[in-house]
Amino acid sequence: MDEDFEFNSSMEEYNESWDAKLKIWKEQMVIEAIDDNYNAIFTHGISDQLHHDITQSGLTDLNKTIIFMINHYEELEEYEKCAFLVKELKKITRLLNRIYST
Repeated sequence: MDEDFEFNSSMEEYNESWDAKLKIWKEQMVIEAIDDNYNAIFTHGISDQLHHDITQSGLTDLNKTIIFMINHYEELEEYEKCAFLVKELKKITRLLNRIYST
């Protein structure tokens, strides 16, 4: 009987440890994705002709992604990156306004 208790206790500790490791891994992956996206946008920019290559839904998703990225860099006080992303966000907003007004 005591062996069952010890086993269950060990499994709970293992699960907690595993969950903590997964949380750290997820956070690292999100940060890596944000940085990769930033570098791609910084290198290539966002074209005013993007609406020809992407759906309205895609533009909306890109808009949300950039807002998420701005919030991330704001927390890190990387304001130059925020300023750059805000400029790019304005391009997306113009494109979305153009789509919605047609």
